Order: sequence, then structure tokens, then C-alpha cells
Amino acid sequence: MPFWAVLVLVLLAVVALAAGAALFLRDRREVGRSRAADPAAPPEVRPAAVPIPRSSAEPIPYRHPNRRLLTPPPMVGDLPLRDWLVHYSVHGDQVWPSVVATFYARAAAVPEIADYFVGTDMARLQQHFARALTMLTGEGLTEGTLRRLQDAHLPVTNSHGRAITPAVYDAAVETLLGVLAEHGVPKGALAQLAVAVGPLRDAIARPAPSETGSRS
Repeated sequence: MPFWAVLVLVLLAVVALAAGAALFLRDRREVGRSRAADPAAPPEVRPAAVPIPRSSAEPIPYRHPNRRLLTPPPMVGDLPLRDWLVHYSVHGDQVWPSVVATFYARAAAVPEIADYFVGTDMARLQQHFARALTMLTGEGLTEGTLRRLQDAHLPVTNSHGRAITPAVYDAAVETLLGVLAEHGVPKGALAQLAVAVGPLRDAIARPAPSETGSRS
């Protein structure tokens, strides 16, 4: 076959391919327009999301952004409690270290709470507690903070190997509220703080074996 004939066949094949592609794209556009114009057209089927399994410890599922606010900080007037206490307490900028030190001194006198401190680096524990407390009273409880606190507290057990129970959690919160009241925090702000730490109870505390057995 002459060279010019081969060249003509190649050109014809290229033209045919280009025409076919153009027709295909036009058909796709027409289908898209018809779906938009016809609300009764069946929607495009997408694969369903696979649910994330939850472990027996029931950790918080990672469904929300870390900065999603769960509960706002307690307020005194137009100031968050953290800032208000620094400005108006006689302790000044040392008020929160005073709150933390007093809280741990009081908690150590409550046997059911103190039992969870056995073998613990108390200086480091107080540093973490101070950071969490000033965050809760200054910025509120976010999803990310809740997860971090849950991860830190779920492995905690007392000398008998028991996890933090709702009764122990409530005793610790009551002790903290009493210390804050002694440092001049108004009752309204204390009530707000009790509400703000509510989600922590569900995330951290686990029923004692006797409580679990009585419910079954």
C-alpha cells in the first residue's frame, strides 16, 4: 500500500477517535443536565461510611473537630473564672497554684480519693491538673480536651486495681468546689463549673463491679 494511503487511514482513525470522545462527553453532560432538571431522577449512589468500632473502654469516638466546644467556661460577669480569679483574688497570679495545692492536700485526706495517688509522681500530677483546670475555667471543655483527659484517666486505678468510679469522681469534684469557694469564687460560677465538668464524669468514671452487677 502506498505511503500516502497509510497516512490517510491513520488520519481517519484519529478523527474517528476524537469524534467518539466528543460524543461521549456530550452524553455525560446531557445526563448531568437531565438529573439536575428532573428532581425525581434517582440520586447517585455513594458507598456508605464504615462505622468506627468502639472498644470495651468506650473511648470518645473521633467524630468531631478537636476544638468543638462541649461546655463553655464558667463566667463571673463578663470574665471567665480563670481570669476573674487572677484579677480579684488576694493571691493574685498565684491563686491557681494555691487552689491546686490546697485541693491535693484536701484530697489526700479523703481515703477513697487518696488511694488513687499511691505510687504517683505528685509534682507531675499537680502540673497536669493545674493545666487542665485553667483550661476548663478559661476556655471551656472542647472535644479534644475531653479525649485527652479520658486517655489520661482511663488507665488510672487504685491499690485494688479499680478504675475511677462515679462516687470517687463526685467526691473529687465536691472537694474542688469547696476549695474554690474558700478562694472567693461566687456560687454562680461554682454551679457553672459543676455543669462544665459534667461530660468528664461520663468519659472518665466507670461503675464499680458491685454497681455493674446490681444493674444486670
